[in-house]
Amino acid sequence: MKKTLTLRELNKGLPLILPFNKWFKAVLTFYIKLSEILNDDLIEIVAAPNEDTVFHGYNVAVLVKSITPEIYEILARIEGEVSKLYNWELSISSYVADNPQVIMQFLNQVLTRVDTA
Repeated sequence: MKKTLTLRELNKGLPLILPFNKWFKAVLTFYIKLSEILNDDLIEIVAAPNEDTVFHGYNVAVLVKSITPEIYEILARIEGEVSKLYNWELSISSYVADNPQVIMQFLNQVLTRVDTA
């Protein structure tokens, strides 16, 4: 039986690929702004390879230690700031979860869409 990897195990085995494009820069900006506000509550983000690859309408998944009512407002505000920074050419639509399995589902669906594209 094939073992399902956790996000931590998966991250250990994959190289960090840093493409030079607007989407990557927007996601990086989103991550930096989010980490400044959430600090240790932010565990990781997983972004689709481009803005148009979505899973249930989202192109970025955010894993946090715990979900609070304020987190949705924070995400929406930062999404807007990043879009404005890139002259509204890009749109980050993020899904927040406190369960790593949800993030793995997002990753699996994004990879499936990329593999079949």
